[in-house]
Amino acid sequence: SDKGAQGWCYGGTCYVTARCATLPKGASIMNGAMLKNQKGKQWTPIAKCPSGYKAIGLAKLDISGGNNDQNHINDFECNDQGCKAWCWTAGTCSVQPRCVKGVRVVTGTYVTGNPNGWGPYSKCPSGTKAAGIARLDLHSGNNNIHVNDFDCNDSGCRAWCWQSKCQISARCLGKEETKPVL
Repeated sequence: SDKGAQGWCYGGTCYVTARCATLPKGASIMNGAMLKNQKGKQWTPIAKCPSGYKAIGLAKLDISGGNNDQNHINDFECNDQGCKAWCWTAGTCSVQPRCVKGVRVVTGTYVTGNPNGWGPYSKCPSGTKAAGIARLDLHSGNNNIHVNDFDCNDSGCRAWCWQSKCQISARCLGKEETKPVL
């Protein structure tokens, strides 16, 4: 949110760091629509951004119900329309995008990391910086896997996935391209 970032962690200690930016004059950022209590073990519909806005990542992702020891996010994706998620749960999944307008928004490279270690960085195109995650996909389909960690910084975004290969791509921001006046 505008106040920063927070996380709720089950059964352990976790650390959350906000990725912050100063937006150019005329740009704005806000949360998109929240899709609540979507059925698990399938893609949620796309939680959409308001007209004129593009998703830069997740504002909120919440798994409810089911067995907490077996719940995890198997895949999520944010694009120009909004965000959707595939939650591995017998319960429900709620998803909400964080959206921006007035800046250039693009997706970085799609890279694959091996299980139980940091994967490579998804790199952003020249003139942009990583703002969040466009896609994070765990490749195993069982319930004994999870995203242990992810990191977005000026080098891009990367993930550490437990017991599964995973793919990641960064969502990148830059100055909006100006069109020449003819």
